[in-house]
Amino acid sequence: MSLNWNIENVRDYMEIAPGGEATADGSTKYKNGAEGVKTEVLIFTTMLIDVNGVNEDNVAEVYARIKMFEALNGALMTGPEGGVFFTFEDIYRRIGLTVNVTPTTKAAFLKRVGGLSYDNYVREAEQKLKKIEAAA
Repeated sequence: MSLNWNIENVRDYMEIAPGGEATADGSTKYKNGAEGVKTEVLIFTTMLIDVNGVNEDNVAEVYARIKMFEALNGALMTGPEGGVFFTFEDIYRRIGLTVNVTPTTKAAFLKRVGGLSYDNYVREAEQKLKKIEAAA
């Protein structure tokens, strides 16, 4: 299933619209610079955090889910000087964004994200244990 999105209900949406053109070095030049990139990353991030958009009622929840995901996995964006983290203002600016993602409850989100993180830490520990045992 494709990811469909709409930003027409975002205030001054043309100022944050994603999209750009490929450059000779294979990168993308965004017509709205960092704001367009933030919008595009947020659109794809909705799949990671199980929300179907940003609105007045869920903006705090969207922000909290993103911050939790970033705390466990690092920044979702990179800039010239490293990781770039979403701010509340970035999310608030995009109220009106909708996507065709099936939303989940807070409990389901926490269980999924926490479980993934836990499993990753267990795998990491098991790999380290094997290295220690192999060296002994």
